[in-house]
Amino acid sequence: MTFTSGLFYSQVDAGQERPFVSQLFGPQPTFISDFTEERAVFFEASARPLTGLNLVAGGRYDHFNQFGGIWTYRFAGSYKIAPTDTIVHASVATGFSPPSSQDKICGNNFGLEPEKDLGWEIGVEQRLWNGRGKIAATYFHNDLSNLIGFNGLFDTLNLGAALTQGLEAEMEIRPLPDLIFSASDTYLDARNTSAADIKQLPGARPPARRPTAFYPHGS
Repeated sequence: MTFTSGLFYSQVDAGQERPFVSQLFGPQPTFISDFTEERAVFFEASARPLTGLNLVAGGRYDHFNQFGGIWTYRFAGSYKIAPTDTIVHASVATGFSPPSSQDKICGNNFGLEPEKDLGWEIGVEQRLWNGRGKIAATYFHNDLSNLIGFNGLFDTLNLGAALTQGLEAEMEIRPLPDLIFSASDTYLDARNTSAADIKQLPGARPPARRPTAFYPHGS
């Protein structure tokens, strides 16, 4: 069994000058700043209780000065079927994506919550020609919440929830020790499941680059 642990610390101090902000409706700030401090601790344990079986479990706790603490975790396992050189694997994990200083400053919202994700996957990998080739396929599913976006007034808000799911396929051939041919493709189905913004109704395709379940965040 193997254990891994560590600490993480980050500070971001950002600001934006606004010299052209109108003062017609009363005094308005001409400089807006944001200070983000993150402290984290993470750990992971892996074990091989049986020949061909690999198990991994990990977790991480992040604490932010603006919205408190968040736990994330990941459990994964794989098993190699030796007679056929086949590997089956699966995992479940949580992830999050904190709002950036740009989200908060440009969107006039310092109360944003992190985007969150609960995801899982299951797949199979088949080795061929004594390891010189392989084909693999993995199905994945993610449930996303607290999605960050803009409303019609260019304010940033936590707008709702979405799901993504799909299939990843990969093929690799190594005809020579230093020559590899590979190809991969991903089918993605992404849609909103709830929304607070009229522009992103349930069933619509959400904006790109949503968070995915992973561990450890930021390391």
